[in-house]
Formats: sequence, C-alpha cells, structure tokens
Amino acid sequence: MNFARRCSSEVPTLDHLADVACLSRFHFVRVFADHCQETPIEYVSRLRLEQSISNLIYHADMSITAISLEAGFSSSQAYSNAFRRKFNISPRSFRAKNQWHISEFPKNQFLVSPEMVKLPEFETGLSNIWDVTIKKIPEMRLAYVRNRSAYYYPTLRTETSFKTLIKWAKARGLWVDNSVLIGICPDNPAVTPPHLCQYDIGLDVEHGVTEDETVNIQTVPETTVATVEVTGSLNQARAAWKWLISEWLPRSGMTKAGYDYFEAFQHDAIADDYSIGTGLICLPVSGLQAGIAKHPSNGQKTDKYGFTAK
Repeated sequence: MNFARRCSSEVPTLDHLADVACLSRFHFVRVFADHCQETPIEYVSRLRLEQSISNLIYHADMSITAISLEAGFSSSQAYSNAFRRKFNISPRSFRAKNQWHISEFPKNQFLVSPEMVKLPEFETGLSNIWDVTIKKIPEMRLAYVRNRSAYYYPTLRTETSFKTLIKWAKARGLWVDNSVLIGICPDNPAVTPPHLCQYDIGLDVEHGVTEDETVNIQTVPETTVATVEVTGSLNQARAAWKWLISEWLPRSGMTKAGYDYFEAFQHDAIADDYSIGTGLICLPVSGLQAGIAKHPSNGQKTDKYGFTAK
C-alpha cells in the first residue's frame, strides 16, 4: 500500500506490486483484496485519480495535460475519460466548481456526515479565526499503527489504534513525558470513500527500533507546515481544518506541498480513555523558508511538540 501510494515515476503493474510484496501474483491479489476491500489495480487506479484532484484544486496554473501525465495517463483524453467514469464529472468542470476546497462533489464525508453539515461557512477574506504558525518539521522515523475508517465519524477503531500504539511504546520504555503522537491523514475526506480513508498513528523512534507484529515503520520527510493548535471538541478540529485549507491557504501566498496532512498530540493531551483534548493540525506548504530544526542550537527553544516556530 505504501509503495503504490508513493510510486510517482510510473504506474506500478500487478506483477511489480506482487514482486514488492514478495508474493505470487495470485496469492497477492487474494490477500490484498481481502485486506483492502478492493483489488490492487482498483486501489492504484483510485489513488491516481484521487491524488490528481489535489493538483486540480490547488494548482490552477497546471494544465489538464500536465496533471494527466503526472497521474500516469498516456493523454489528457485518457485521464478525462477515467475521471468522468469514476466521478461522473470531467476534470475541467470539477476544477471550475472546486477551487481551494471541494464544495460540489457527491458522496463524500463532508456531505454524508451529519456533523460536517453543521460546520460554519467561512467568508472569503475573513480575518484569522485561529493563530497560524509556520514550522519546519524535521524528518521523522515513525513506528505506526494503521487505521482505515471515516475521518469524520467517531470510531472505536481509531481509539483502539491509539491504545495499541501507546501500550506497545510503554512496554518498550518509549512512552515518556514529552512523547508526541503523529496522526498522518493522506486522504482527502471530501474525495476518498469514508471506509477507505487511511490514518496512521505513529511515534518518532530511533533506528534501533524495528517493525514487529504490532507496528510498521515509515519515514516522514522534513516538511514545512502551517499549524493551528486546536483545543476542545472534535468539531473544533474539523472546523479548523476546513478554515485552514479553504480560507487561510488561498490568502497566505503559499501553496499546498506534496506531502501528507498530519496532526500532533502531546503526551499529556491524551486522556486515560484515549480521548484527545488538544492537538496541532499541520498543513504542508511551500513558498516560505522556515529554517527550523528539531534539536535547535544557538539558544532556540522548542515548543511542547518538539518543534520550533519561526
């Protein structure tokens, strides 16, 4: 799954994916479909189309042809045909209706979630509702537990993933007073079907920590992010994400960078029942030099998440 998501040079074939998984083609298809609720080819095709939507929304200067080639299609016509079959709208029409955020798109979590329809509609040009800080997050090596479920519904599976990771870390002496959990959300909930949205809950670990039956390991590259600290209900976090992406970003002079969205939760913000009271939402951006280090020198002080703000 990770390889297919990050394979940008060319569209991986079924044989290539099976080789990466070290399984026969037949066994790989059966196991993958059972685990992911879609075949490998369906998964790759869906990812390519969903990832192309980011370019349609955030990069108005990028042509449909360039977007189609980056998505692995041989031509803009092939891309448009596949896009229309999947979403019942052409890429050009979709772009015209959805700039900076998705407002017209069927069967997504924003529309089907009763909580999302209660969120406020923000006015273009509205002054800052939340304080935004630009940070440069260093490379992180995360031991993580993966959860696949809707981002905008309370779900026992997400709480169980937090519990599983914290229990694993405590057993190895890795859960300490300044621990920070990272929640990586690579999918756009306005596009990806709710039950297929991926959420990886991870803890930054040293190279001596290896994968086992509980956790996998992934590396998150150094990233500049726009951050908002959110305290309160889950709806506050939902509203903050919506405002940061759809209202703050267009006015910031920056663009969405090609990295995954993520959230950070400090050790003492996670209650005994694994509910979270305070968190930092992080939007990867480009167009500004933050110049920040995880272990700063020259007297710089880190915040409670271990990051240094500019």
